[in-house]
Formats: sequence, structure tokens, C-alpha cells
Amino acid sequence: MKNNMRTIDDLFELAEKALIGFTRDRLEPSFLHQSYPPCNILKVSESEYQIELSVAGFTKEDIEINYLPEKHQIEVKGNKKEVEEQKEEKNEIQYIHRGLAQRSFVQTFNVGDNVEIKEAKIENGILYVLLEKFIPEEKLPKRIEIK
Repeated sequence: MKNNMRTIDDLFELAEKALIGFTRDRLEPSFLHQSYPPCNILKVSESEYQIELSVAGFTKEDIEINYLPEKHQIEVKGNKKEVEEQKEEKNEIQYIHRGLAQRSFVQTFNVGDNVEIKEAKIENGILYVLLEKFIPEEKLPKRIEIK
């Protein structure tokens, strides 16, 4: 009989996928139950992360990205304009098969303190959001001069 119990390390590994720039002491998964649109989270370097969301059929005008500092979250909203639905209702276009999901969505990502959005772009149906974790000036090491 297979043991389906998860170890604490398995849970941390799962949670780390939902947390960007966090340490293990601030676990609060947000997107673990969200599956649309599909996404990847990459650690590009020690201080840079990248979120990739599959947004085929959406334009940059259809997507809104918000940083919510009080919640330590980045929120990505997609709201497909209903032009195609209006054309379909007027019999201007007729779908034989509609396999591309273009429904509205809200996807949230928890981020740690001192993480900022560097850039966002859409390329070939993928939304790229580049994040950078920085150390505030007051937390940087300082050399103290002896008098």
C-alpha cells in the first residue's frame, strides 16, 4: 500500500512554488488552488525571479498587473474584451470549435518584503513579469570609521 502522507519538506517545496522572494518563515500560498491561466515561476538569479503566464489571445490592454504592498502580493487580472462574443451574437463569426480559453481571470502571487516589479511584457502569448529582490540601504553592511 502506497503511503500518501506528505513530509514537511514536501510541503515546503510545494509552498516555495507559490512564494517569490520569501523565506520559509513567511509561508502563505496564494495560487496553489488556481490553475488558469497556467504559469511558471523561475528563479533567474539570486535576486531575480520571473513569472510566466500563458495568455494566448489576450493583448496588453486586456491585462492589468497590480502590486499590493499591504498584502505582499502581485495580482494579475485578465479581462478579455467581448468584441468576439458580440460578433458571434450578430452572426458575423461562427466558431466550429473553441479550444482556446479566453475567460477572465485573477491570479495572485505572494512576494516577500523588498521585491519589486522590474518589467512586464507579452511575447508570443506569454506574459513575462520580471521581479527583483533588493536589500534596502539601511540593511546593507556598513563600514564604521574608528575615530
